[in-house]
Amino acid sequence: MPDQVNIRIEESNDLDVIVPLNAAVQNEHHDRRSDWFKPFDPDAVRRSLEKMLAAGGAQILVAWVGETPAGYLLLIERIRWENALRSADRSLEIDQMSVEPQFRRHGIGRALVDRAKEIAKEESFDRIRLTVWFDNTGTRSFYESIGFKTFREFMELPV
Repeated sequence: MPDQVNIRIEESNDLDVIVPLNAAVQNEHHDRRSDWFKPFDPDAVRRSLEKMLAAGGAQILVAWVGETPAGYLLLIERIRWENALRSADRSLEIDQMSVEPQFRRHGIGRALVDRAKEIAKEESFDRIRLTVWFDNTGTRSFYESIGFKTFREFMELPV
């Protein structure tokens, strides 16, 4: 693949395109934490995405290189209401992002996040949030390189 690629980002609900793009990242997650993540199952992924899209507040961006889908990003609107202890907050959450292995390190992830930032600004969101596994150093480095900062960590105690 050439160093420079022509990346096109489109909003899409075409699950025939999106579902297969989930396979690589879902299996990587399953390999990392099989107690937490299930192996890739295209029918289950389709049902899950259909449910998220039907609930509202979700949108999917697809990155294309030529006529080939190269990755996707699922954004979900999160609203935290003001109460006596905290301020209100409207954020977009990157719930899922996957770039096909052969397209990684060619600007696809950055292009998807750049489009998400444009949407967040256009729709007056306060911020974009995401979660990443603490030991996934490559992914953490990628997100840090494009401006994400750690602001909260979760811990677990198996019982």
